[in-house]
Amino acid sequence: MKTIKLLLKIFFVLSVFFIVLIGWAYFELKDNFTAFEQIQKNVMAMNNTEMVEKYNTTDKEKVIRYLILDYLEKNKK
Repeated sequence: MKTIKLLLKIFFVLSVFFIVLIGWAYFELKDNFTAFEQIQKNVMAMNNTEMVEKYNTTDKEKVIRYLILDYLEKNKK
């Protein structure tokens, strides 16, 4: 009986720890994901002429990766 109670307590503590960890990660990274989505929407909305004029390429995936890395560099803590 004591073993079962101990296992339940350990399970409860670990569950609370993981819920707190997931909540912290969500609120910590939420702003970055919003910014990444905005970058992706802006680039996908551009036509090829705008891409060549602004970034000298038509590879949208490459530009998105570049802009996300640039965003992360600017927002390092």
